[in-house]
Amino acid sequence: MRMSYNIIANYVWINKQPCAEPTEDDALCGVPLHYFDKAYENAKKHPDVTFNLWVDFNFLDLSSRFFIESHAYLFAPNNLNLRSLHEIDDYKNDPRFAVNTKENIWARVDLARLLVLSHCFKTTASKQVFYTDFDLDDIQVLDEAVQNSLSIHNMVFGKTKSHHIENGYMGFQIGKGADFLNSILIPRTKEESRGEKNGYGALYYGLKDHCYQAFYRAGVVELYDRGFTIEPNLLYKQNLINA
Repeated sequence: MRMSYNIIANYVWINKQPCAEPTEDDALCGVPLHYFDKAYENAKKHPDVTFNLWVDFNFLDLSSRFFIESHAYLFAPNNLNLRSLHEIDDYKNDPRFAVNTKENIWARVDLARLLVLSHCFKTTASKQVFYTDFDLDDIQVLDEAVQNSLSIHNMVFGKTKSHHIENGYMGFQIGKGADFLNSILIPRTKEESRGEKNGYGALYYGLKDHCYQAFYRAGVVELYDRGFTIEPNLLYKQNLINA
């Protein structure tokens, strides 16, 4: 596996509710595999980048696990690893990620993506770590604008066409970027993402309060407007793999 750029890109999938074993009329997999296909496509576009697709398997029934793992075996490129979120102690030991939790799914996902990035810094020698939602056709981690922002600010964020900064695409570089992630963004997200609140406010005000210049200049990747959806794979639907 080539890693000439020392970059790790990460996807996170957590089910809103636990999957039950399918009955005769149910889809066989409780996770939309066409989302995972987008991760595989991006990994193939960037063979010099290591990709992790993190899943909370505790929310999945045996049938869903079988299809996810089989799907990865058949279609994931060699530079993408299917991994369990429970490898991360800060995730595993946080009660908001328990299967019976009442926490908002977006609060859980917003925090989980940050814990993943922190874990990558702690456990690898990578200089840059990224989180991306599944709905980007190309995550552009090696584009000049992205790398320039990381060089100048140690961070990069996505923005919508209407110029709203997003947490659906984030990159941090070792040094000040990793320090901001660990000392400001994660603690603030843990504190603020409770009940009906998600973690976006922690990002927005964390940047505004602590990185004023980076807040206005670091969002360089234009994302889709909110509400973008990934087209389902009809083959999966016709074979009752996905609903």
